[in-house]
Amino acid sequence: MVEGLSELVAFAGISVPARAKFVGRFLATTTFGALTFGLVCGQLGVMLALGPLVPFMLGAWTGYSLSVVSFWRSEVANALSHAQHYPRLLEYAIRTEFKWAQLPQDVGPDRLEKWARSSVAALSWCILASLSCQPMIEEHQEEKRKERLENADTSE
Repeated sequence: MVEGLSELVAFAGISVPARAKFVGRFLATTTFGALTFGLVCGQLGVMLALGPLVPFMLGAWTGYSLSVVSFWRSEVANALSHAQHYPRLLEYAIRTEFKWAQLPQDVGPDRLEKWARSSVAALSWCILASLSCQPMIEEHQEEKRKERLENADTSE
């Protein structure tokens, strides 16, 4: 659902900042998780003669909580992967786009992942930089894919 919306926005030629995409994905993920869990629990409450409302509320709360944790883990894994594979790009983004992140001068590309793991604030800045760099990273990966395919075709 979120990818389709992203494609629609891209087709319209609108540029959406990385922070807005993050918020949109967060809202979609948590809303879907809360509603799905809540509706299932509400239905179970009806079938078990507990009534639908309290099981729905508890299920929605549980679904929201699980969705938040899952979303956070996914974003952290993505940011740390980018910090490991594209440290120069992330460092550049943090230093130029997010100057208030207070990235110490002695933190270079070789120590970026360690800095990202040092605090929740540092991790948050890395997630934001990762989201900001995502289009460039995808473009780079696509170029590598094309290059590998061309090399595979010539070697045959």
